[in-house]
Amino acid sequence: MTVEGRYAPYGYGEEKDSYNRSRVDWDKVDWGKLQNDCFARNRDRFPSPAKSLDDTRNTVRINFRNESRIPEVRQWHEFNSTQRTAIVVRAWKGYEYGSEDRHYLRSLITETVLKTGGEYQVILLVDMRESLENIFASEDGYKQGFENSGVPPEFESITVLWDEHLLKSWYPRIQEHR
Repeated sequence: MTVEGRYAPYGYGEEKDSYNRSRVDWDKVDWGKLQNDCFARNRDRFPSPAKSLDDTRNTVRINFRNESRIPEVRQWHEFNSTQRTAIVVRAWKGYEYGSEDRHYLRSLITETVLKTGGEYQVILLVDMRESLENIFASEDGYKQGFENSGVPPEFESITVLWDEHLLKSWYPRIQEHR
């Protein structure tokens, strides 16, 4: 398969006059909403613990240990299977998302989440590397972290930010958090 054949549906070659597909304003695509809508349409296929991922631009999903909305599971017997798989893609603050990165992420979401009816959830985990500000100190700080992260608008709703302050909260007995 050629690069054009593989990635043209995801925007490869859109800048060329010979591009014969519909052009998409990718900045207006909300991949988090698409994933959640797909999951909701297929909700009856999954057990009750399965949940969609909140739009992380507006809601701090993972927070300091005593403030997180994620229930703490301490033992395996407490874990309830959701029959879903998270695909976590890691990046860092200031990462330059090239066109190939964007094409790949679009294809990953489409070909795993949307094609399987929500059996997967793609999450972009962004390390806010050596940020002096504590993005988890306030909602405004978290929103500012998003603005500084460099994540393209189309992927913001699937992004979870984390930093050294968060790791110190979750793992207080560990000395090194970088």
